[in-house]
Amino acid sequence: MIKFRAETDHNIEVCGAGIHSLPCYLNAPLIKILEDLGAPRDVFLELQRAEVESLRQAVRSPQQAAIFLDQAHITKSTRLSWLITLLQSIGINYNQDRFLKRAVELVILMKLRDLKYKARILVPEAVTLYGIMDETGYLKEGEIFVPILNEETKRRDILIQKNVLITRPPALHPGDVQLVNAVNV
Repeated sequence: MIKFRAETDHNIEVCGAGIHSLPCYLNAPLIKILEDLGAPRDVFLELQRAEVESLRQAVRSPQQAAIFLDQAHITKSTRLSWLITLLQSIGINYNQDRFLKRAVELVILMKLRDLKYKARILVPEAVTLYGIMDETGYLKEGEIFVPILNEETKRRDILIQKNVLITRPPALHPGDVQLVNAVNV
C-alpha cells in the first residue's frame, strides 16, 4: 500500500518487532469462546485464584513487590522495582515512604480492576508473539513455526509441540481460536 508518494524518501520504518515474547493474558471474550469450545470453567477459576494470590504476595515483602512490578510491566519506564530493590539493599523498606507504598498499591489496584472488569488473567507458560503468514508455503495447514528467545541462554529455542492453542486479538468467534502443531522447519 502506498500512502504517500515521495521522491527523496526510500526508507522503511519498523514500529515494532517480536524480539522478546510477551506474557499471555486471557480476557472475558476469549474465556467465553474457550468455554463454548468445551474448556472446563475450573481451569479459569484456578488461574484467577493464582492471579489474586500473586497480588497478595506482592505486598508481603520488598523483594516480592519488586518481582511483581517487573512482571507487571507497568512501572518499567520509571524503574520502580529497581528503586525498591536498591532501598532494600541499604536497609530502607519502601513501605516507610508513603508515596512509594501508594505507588505499589496503585499498581495492585490497577491489576485487580483489570481482573474484575476485563477478566485479564495471566496464563503461565504461555506467550504473546507476533504472527506472520508463511509466504513460502513450507508449513502445512495446522502447523506453526515458533522460535523463542531463551532469556537465560540468549539463544533462540524452537518450540516443537502438539496441540498448541493459538488465537488472534481480538478473539470474537470460535474460529479465532485453533489447536495447531508447533514444528521445526
